[in-house]
Amino acid sequence: MRFFWKLAPKGVRERLRTYISMNHSARDAIGSLEARQRQIETILQKEHGLILPPPRHLQERVDGPYINFIAHGYSLRDELCQHLTEVTGKRLTDFTTVLDFGCGCGRVTRPVRWMLGPSANLDGIDIDPEAIAWASENYKGIAEFRVCPAMPPTPFADATFDFIYGISVFSHLPEDMQFAWLAELRRIAKPGAYLALSTHGENHSEWVNEPALRAKGFLYRASGTTAGLPDFYQGAYHTPEYIHREWVKYFDVLGIAVRALDDWQDIVFIRRPA
Repeated sequence: MRFFWKLAPKGVRERLRTYISMNHSARDAIGSLEARQRQIETILQKEHGLILPPPRHLQERVDGPYINFIAHGYSLRDELCQHLTEVTGKRLTDFTTVLDFGCGCGRVTRPVRWMLGPSANLDGIDIDPEAIAWASENYKGIAEFRVCPAMPPTPFADATFDFIYGISVFSHLPEDMQFAWLAELRRIAKPGAYLALSTHGENHSEWVNEPALRAKGFLYRASGTTAGLPDFYQGAYHTPEYIHREWVKYFDVLGIAVRALDDWQDIVFIRRPA
């Protein structure tokens, strides 16, 4: 390396020295900023009791754009609550035992807690052990978080919850897993409990004319992999007719709010028979 350095023209060597110096300075500045950020976060947590957001990679795993993560969680909660009242006449605060099914790192769990208040019991489950580990450590006052298997059962007793919501779960499951989880959610729901589960409905124009979706009312197909999530987490699409034909085997179907979440996903509102 020294041999080639000696062969290089003087002007090139000077420019390289300048570049190397700037590169070292940039790394030092970045390192200082990262250390300062960690120190500020510790002060906010330890001295002011603030609950900080999850790390960037956990946010992007469930929500894509990093900058809107916290605000998006609140908007999803508000849309869920709005349509819950419109379809069922119930309010989130009517429930005292609530489950966030597929909670990830707490995107919606956090704002749901602030609306429920401290007296309600709130649980969150997800198949992502890293997200649950982070939430369990950092969101201790928000909910009880647990890792759940890809297939049932969950650790909950029969008839535990009076409200269960699941955002972007059934929109990604193959049909056999869908039915298995509907049966499990029925088991852990109290008689008369309400559920709100989001799906990809017929508003997804790119799949509306697919013969398989037209014939069966359900379509599951590869949509790409997501880092940190299993391979079965793909794209699932439901027609209203399919929901009313198949999901009624497990629950009473109360209604479907079309394009209710982000003008993108439908919300299916169902109830376990009393």
